[in-house]
Amino acid sequence: MEQLQVFRAQQEKGLSDAHKALLNERLAIYKNDPTNVLDWKDVMEEIGNGL
Repeated sequence: MEQLQVFRAQQEKGLSDAHKALLNERLAIYKNDPTNVLDWKDVMEEIGNGL
């Protein structure tokens, strides 16, 4: 979680307010349930199947 916070702080400098709000919303969802995440391999497979 600390790495996400550091990354967010570094990346927010170039983000619009809308993007900052979206990022904050997604981080809040993750904080509430860190086990409810997408598996990167599954996402890549879905993308590959859709192309």
